[in-house]
Formats: sequence, C-alpha cells, structure tokens
Amino acid sequence: MDIGRLIKAVLPYRFFWGICCFLLIINLVGYTAVIKNQQKEITNLQDLYTAKREKSVSLSRKNDAVIRYYKAKESLTAFRKKLPAMEAIADQVRQIKDIVNKHGLSAEKITFKPDKAKTYNLWKYTASFTVSGQYAKLKTFLADLQNLRSIFCIEALSMSRSNGNKRVKMRLGLATYCR
Repeated sequence: MDIGRLIKAVLPYRFFWGICCFLLIINLVGYTAVIKNQQKEITNLQDLYTAKREKSVSLSRKNDAVIRYYKAKESLTAFRKKLPAMEAIADQVRQIKDIVNKHGLSAEKITFKPDKAKTYNLWKYTASFTVSGQYAKLKTFLADLQNLRSIFCIEALSMSRSNGNKRVKMRLGLATYCR
C-alpha cells in the first residue's frame, strides 16, 4: 500500500483523526503532568506512613515492656499478700510437727531461724532438722509437706540408713518466707 492511497483514505475522515490525535496528545500531557507528580507524592506519603508506623511499633514495644513490668509488679504484690505474716511461723512449725506425728515418724526439735531477705522486704526462715522412720513413711511425709498451704522450699535433703536397720534418717533443710 502506498502513502498516497493512505492519505486519500484518511483525508475524508480528518476531523475524526484530528480529534483522536488531539486526545492522544492530551492524554500524554495529562499523564506526564498529573500522574508523574502523583507518583512522587505517593512515594512521599508511603515514606511518611512507614516512618510513622515504625514510630508507632517502637512505642507499642515500649508500652508492652511497661505493661509487662506492671503485671509482674501486680503478681509480686499478690504473692506477697499470700505469704503468711511473721507471727504465723509458729503455726507452720506446728503443721510440720503434725505431719511428722501423723506418719509415726520421730523428729528432733524444729526451730526456724529468721533472716532478712535482701530483696522484696521479706523474712526468710530456715530450719535444718532430722526426721527418722521407714522410707515409705518419709516419702509420704514429703508429699504431705509439699501439699501444705504454706510455702516451703526444700533447700537440702539427705538420707542415710544404718546397716541392718529398716529405719532411715532424713536430714531436711527447709525455708519459708514471711512478710
């Protein structure tokens, strides 16, 4: 097809083709003028959003740490309230003696010694004593000691048995805390 025939085919419709070319030029100018500027603004807005989001996330992390601190503080306060008062140490000794007697064991005198704990303003009471009896009864004694409502920490435990004797001696180191 030669150019002359193409021009003859387009000339009768020049108004239509003129409008199409005009719209194409307007579209290209509009794209470069508006869209390119909008893309720059969109990039700036995304950067601004990212910066604010990172700041928000870092604040929420700080807030999470603060929330964890206050929850831990509440837990410690609740724990302290559950600890017995210093005056209740005699009741705790009586509970231990009752368990010893319940299982038919023999124990030496149980005396708790007070010591001021360095943290949390608590008193630590420690006692070391020997309990003797059959091995099975000593095991149930320890189980009952564990099931008491009072908090006892076993700091030391040693057992020894005499030759030919069914009795076992258990040296027990206990600690408890009071407010």
